[in-house]
Amino acid sequence: MAWGDLLKGADTSSVKDELKDVVSITSNFGAFAAIKKDGTVTTWGHVVYGANSSSVKDELKDVVSITPTKKTFAALKKDGTVITWGDKSQGGDSSSVKDELKDVVSITCTNGACAAIKKDRTVTTWGDKLMGGDSSSVKDELKDVDSITRTYQAFAALKKDGTVSHWGYTTSNSN
Repeated sequence: MAWGDLLKGADTSSVKDELKDVVSITSNFGAFAAIKKDGTVTTWGHVVYGANSSSVKDELKDVVSITPTKKTFAALKKDGTVITWGDKSQGGDSSSVKDELKDVVSITCTNGACAAIKKDRTVTTWGDKLMGGDSSSVKDELKDVDSITRTYQAFAALKKDGTVSHWGYTTSNSN
């Protein structure tokens, strides 16, 4: 059951029969994504916000978690690969880093970009460059990363040695 703005996910009538055996739900500014017990995903809401996952539906199997940006979703699969959809400029298109999105253990997203920590504790980013999708300024620092947190438009990575690296929208960063 959902309620609120009918255009942004409150109307589940088109996916009502698919919303069974759901184990988790996530949302962004106008769409929902539900992971089902079998690892498949059902999406609904406003198309502008990533509600239409039909272009990646065949790839959305064995999904263990989904992380949203404002208008996209990033799904982490059991095998450590990542599937994205939604607004291409805000993280919905990860094709430029597809070869790097293997052995991923966690994903964190700002409102327009995503950062993935891999098993080797390195980081791969994609999405809106101003919102953290471009981590090239700190690329050499993004090793031995334990965790990543985010603000609306920036990321901070906590490394094994206790130091922090940050990138994203520069006015969100302070010394």
